[in-house]
Amino acid sequence: GQWVKAMEVFNSFKSFSVKPETATYNILLSETAKKKDGWRLALDIVDQMKSNNVRLTCVSFNSLITTFSQTNAPRMQLPKASQDSHDSSAGPSGKMLPVSPQISQGPGIYPDKDASSLQKPNEKPVGDLSETTGDWFDAWEMVEEWMETYGIKKDTITYNALIQASKNDLYAALRYFYSIEADGLKRTTESFGAIVSVCAGLQEWERALDFFREAKTVTVRLTVQTYNHLIGSLVANSKAARALTFIQTLKLTQLQPNSVTYLHQINAYRKYHRYKEARKLFKDILGNGTEHININVCNAYLSTFEKPGEWMKALNAYRVISSIPSVKPDHVTYTIILSILKKDKQTK
Repeated sequence: GQWVKAMEVFNSFKSFSVKPETATYNILLSETAKKKDGWRLALDIVDQMKSNNVRLTCVSFNSLITTFSQTNAPRMQLPKASQDSHDSSAGPSGKMLPVSPQISQGPGIYPDKDASSLQKPNEKPVGDLSETTGDWFDAWEMVEEWMETYGIKKDTITYNALIQASKNDLYAALRYFYSIEADGLKRTTESFGAIVSVCAGLQEWERALDFFREAKTVTVRLTVQTYNHLIGSLVANSKAARALTFIQTLKLTQLQPNSVTYLHQINAYRKYHRYKEARKLFKDILGNGTEHININVCNAYLSTFEKPGEWMKALNAYRVISSIPSVKPDHVTYTIILSILKKDKQTK
């Protein structure tokens, strides 16, 4: 795919005697979050930067945080920094940057023992573990420690990435959010979007609502994704009426609802057994094209026919869903249909 083509171009640099620079590597690092084993690729890129004496910048570390948090990187151990190294890939203190265990021949970043299966067969662990600090970190947390060790100052993008990475730790996310202003930086649309997302994901809908209101107070332009996080949290916490109110508020802005918004709206209607409204909404969306129709929206629509006596309507709805070219029924679709048929006595 695109990654292979990018690497072909990158590898062709040698043919033209062109030496990759920090910006070149940063472009590659920014793409690793999209790859299944992106954390491995990111570590390999860092190794290449070090071996080619290319300095890592704040942008480099921001990409590492995002990649490590999104590609399930194993916990890692930070090595003791070398006091004798003064190459250009080192930080202001002159300490050597850690490197990947895959290609390093010296102390490096060591995967947690739980990730030992990731090592190649018969591959010996790299480096002497006695040379590490002894502290284990989530991979993205380790990058933060790494930045502090080498005197690289965080920017707002760093904090935004750290907030998103803290999706399972509310208090860590809050600490990063409030650190933005404490460090003299400005909170952005992405900052509020990230903290609302974390709060919503952890079912802290009241906190999510507080941050949503605060964002409007400080005139930060909210995105449809931020609205969706809040609306989804309200629906999940049986606050469907509030969710529907926010959906109406969204429609009054310049933002356009998307498939996630419509999914939450149908589910909110279902919470109050307002099935006719949910079905009308689906037909209205479909009437405007299939851009905002996906299998999740279709399954939510199909679930509005779960009342006894509506199995024929459910089958007709299934036929409509199956006729949409961009939608492929999945196991959830079939489970819903089977459940409806089993419940209805007329199917006996």
